[in-house]
Amino acid sequence: FLRVIEERTFRPVGGREMKSDFRMIAATNRNLEDMVRAGEFREDLLFRLRTITIEAPPLRERREDLWDLMMHHVAMLCQRQDIPLKGFSPEFLEVIASYDWPGNVRQFFHTLERAFAVAFREPTFYPKHLPPEIRVKLAKTGLEKGADAGMRAPAASPVVAFQEFRKTAEREYLRQLMDSCGSNIKDACRISGLSRSHLYELLKKHELSVTSE
Repeated sequence: FLRVIEERTFRPVGGREMKSDFRMIAATNRNLEDMVRAGEFREDLLFRLRTITIEAPPLRERREDLWDLMMHHVAMLCQRQDIPLKGFSPEFLEVIASYDWPGNVRQFFHTLERAFAVAFREPTFYPKHLPPEIRVKLAKTGLEKGADAGMRAPAASPVVAFQEFRKTAEREYLRQLMDSCGSNIKDACRISGLSRSHLYELLKKHELSVTSE
């Protein structure tokens, strides 16, 4: 295998030497340098693989991508089923932003698809549409944090980061909502599940204009 990578030639059993023109992409979620030091991975293979390295941090470390990924995937699901774009309740967005997504983007998309199936006839996503294991884990985490609150000072507050995420996500959702329905307030209320007064309040808060009733 090392020779194939280095010289791009190989010899099949009982055959003549052959050349192969290829490009190889390798992916791992392990620390190969640590494995080399532990004698669990060949150092010469690592040198041959590591020509160009792209680090892809887990989804929990790039929460700013959650909104774009969610909007893209839900829009695709709605288009596939030929139904209007669904809205997201603030509580739903809070759960999405608070969960750590150990399965990364694959788990995130699968979760959205499950929520979509449960909420198929409803115009807005709520936490009740999410898989039970996600809601139970967040509820358990909340209880543990509450029990620890009196024993130690809180860490650097994630609430600030979430509020910033929510503000950005809320504005982007409203912008896409109004674009998708031609700024028609009646259609926007139907899609989002918001009341007319609440929608106007949010539009004013984010300085978004309305051109059609």
